[in-house]
Amino acid sequence: MRELTFGDLVDDLDGVTQEVSTDFAVTDLASADWCLRKVATAERRMQARHALVAQRKAEMDAWEAQANKADLHTTDRMAEYLCPWAEHEIAEGGRKSVSLPAGTVGFRRGPDSIEVLDAKTVITAIRELKLADESRLIRIKEEVDKRGLMEYVKMGGALPEGCELREGERKFYMKVGENGKG
Repeated sequence: MRELTFGDLVDDLDGVTQEVSTDFAVTDLASADWCLRKVATAERRMQARHALVAQRKAEMDAWEAQANKADLHTTDRMAEYLCPWAEHEIAEGGRKSVSLPAGTVGFRRGPDSIEVLDAKTVITAIRELKLADESRLIRIKEEVDKRGLMEYVKMGGALPEGCELREGERKFYMKVGENGKG
């Protein structure tokens, strides 16, 4: 199979007509199968377009990464030059940054953080402290397990207050066979 190009995609879109005569009706197996073959053709075109777009996105991402390499190297190198100079200037001037005609250089301190290495040990230690505001330090998330609740109700359990049982929607579906030809 020949690989699609963007031009093929645009030409394909221009050539696709979705209109069917308004007096058409499915009256037998042959006309029903004709409809399903049209669905199969449409699905194949949509899959081909999706694959082409995914491929182009990947190509553009790769191009962008390659195109940015030199500029990233430049910004890293300029930071290497500017950092010691800014460190000296800031130490001398007692300020946090230095304003220049092209911008500002300086240092920012990120927020302090705690890294939890072993959650169970930390929770046990917090509980052993017997703090009045322990609930601020240990988060417990409660939520309804809808699948479990549905199983409970189907087994004859009462539907709890605050819930509604909604009947599943009856939806039409079309499944195109692998031999569905357009």
